[in-house]
Amino acid sequence: MKPKRTVRIGVLLERGPDRDVMRKLLSHDTTPDFIIEPKSLDDFLNYLAALPERGIQVDSLILVGHGSPVATHIGMLDPGDVDLVTKQTRHRWFKEELAKARKTMRACEEKLRISRTKEHIDALEDARDACFNLEINLGVLEKELIRMDAIGNVMAPGGTIGIFNCFGASPWGGGRRMMNYLGKLFLERRGGRVIGINGLILIDQPRPFISWMTGQEDIIAHKIGRVEEHLVSPSRCGAACADFKRYGYCDHPADPVTGSCWQHQGTVKQPQAEMVLEEIEN
Repeated sequence: MKPKRTVRIGVLLERGPDRDVMRKLLSHDTTPDFIIEPKSLDDFLNYLAALPERGIQVDSLILVGHGSPVATHIGMLDPGDVDLVTKQTRHRWFKEELAKARKTMRACEEKLRISRTKEHIDALEDARDACFNLEINLGVLEKELIRMDAIGNVMAPGGTIGIFNCFGASPWGGGRRMMNYLGKLFLERRGGRVIGINGLILIDQPRPFISWMTGQEDIIAHKIGRVEEHLVSPSRCGAACADFKRYGYCDHPADPVTGSCWQHQGTVKQPQAEMVLEEIEN
């Protein structure tokens, strides 16, 4: 699907008492075309996942919220929320464990068929409980990965993610790691950059008397630290696989010239967002 529109979005992820000040700061900035204030993390991620279906790509995504030098976060967004590799690894582990649990359950059923003892009944109940719990966890991860596949198509080629918070690019507390996570999830298909500050961002009002007279607040942000940039080259194919429900978007290495892997040369990279949203809703 050819994008109909490219936009710049500011996202207010802060839920604390400084939310109003951050909103005013964003509203005074001419960079974003519009600002969203998600009520929850799911609202934010579902919103982004739905954009490709509407033919919208994001050129600049500005994430605003408090940070920390000890435990990195951007308001309500934590590093684990955008850690694609860990979620893929956990998904594989749960699938393997579920296969083992089902094998154990079948063995318990066979033993119970031969000899109906309390020991065999209890063992079968435990095996069924294990399968049920693994299926629940696996289902949650599958929905998250389907949503992440859709999010991987939301950024325009060469797009920018701006982390506007304190210590967003700090080497301590996981700041750089979160930049890598964001780059892999959002930018690996089309390339781009993640920008953050490795120190503090101070917000002040330099002309309070004029602000009081005019009724308009003059809010300015100052950085105390260095701007860090994480560049991401397009390295994943990103085409929709024929068996999309099973494989999602292609993660094979992409040819640097064509932007596709050998299996999808000449194919149109059409987002399957309608299917993705149905999976998320169900």
